[in-house]
Amino acid sequence: MGIMVEQRAINNLQDIRETKLGTYANEPPLVSKDFKLEAADSADYSRRFVFELLQNADDEMPEDSDKPRKVRFELRGDCLLVANTGRPFDAADLDAITTLTQTTKGDEGDEATIGHKGRGFTSILDITSNPAIFSQNGGGLLAAEFDREKTRDVIEKKLRKGGVETDGEIDNVPLMSIPFPSEPGTRVSDLLKTGYSTVFRLPLKDENQERIFETIESTFKEQVTRETVALLPKTDRVEFAVGNRQRVWEKTRRDWRGKTAASVIGIERRGDLDPDTPEEISEELISFAREYDVPDRSF
Repeated sequence: MGIMVEQRAINNLQDIRETKLGTYANEPPLVSKDFKLEAADSADYSRRFVFELLQNADDEMPEDSDKPRKVRFELRGDCLLVANTGRPFDAADLDAITTLTQTTKGDEGDEATIGHKGRGFTSILDITSNPAIFSQNGGGLLAAEFDREKTRDVIEKKLRKGGVETDGEIDNVPLMSIPFPSEPGTRVSDLLKTGYSTVFRLPLKDENQERIFETIESTFKEQVTRETVALLPKTDRVEFAVGNRQRVWEKTRRDWRGKTAASVIGIERRGDLDPDTPEEISEELISFAREYDVPDRSF
């Protein structure tokens, strides 16, 4: 049996959707503006979705290393699942990703400015047109998906109800502006039950699906390196699975015993994801710390 979506989570989803639709009804040109902003952000972060999702997950990992701090990518058939054990995704986070000028990343006040977990979250639009988010938190299971056709329909109905002439279909609507209820399905539910706090479900686009699959697999094999894992400050384990094949990166950290402040980062890689590389590798890297004076003005 799947994980149940509680009423409070459903209400949060409805509130976010109605608020955004109300904004569009009051200012219809925002529909086109949001579409253009979303497209520009997606282009800026094109082909970086694996690294953006890794960094976003690491940002939300607990400081306490006694707790699980891991990220898992599963590529199976026509879908990519990305799960992490970081801070659960909540209603404020969902609200933020629907608004390109708002963020909750590292935000403890009213300083929200540039998009949830960085604008790079839109990098997923390289590979999917129907992303979904599932996260277990204090308000129940947050379960939301985004769909451009559904978004176009509800925006058109809202504008017509308000007396705004749409002259037929609205051609350009943003994908990530209106959340809709979603069902996690068996595999997403299993991941949540085994300790992952958030799972992103990213069905691959129908167009060029084979090429997208190959690009993702190639990224797992060739572009995620020991340095990629070493430079994630808090994540201790990263898993990549393609069908029944897998690669696991694990990291340890200890202080360097020397005059210079540094850390020794132990990296282990194992698995049969790529038959052309050794199944097990163990290395150590030294990360030196250096202090810099940061100027008052940003650059």
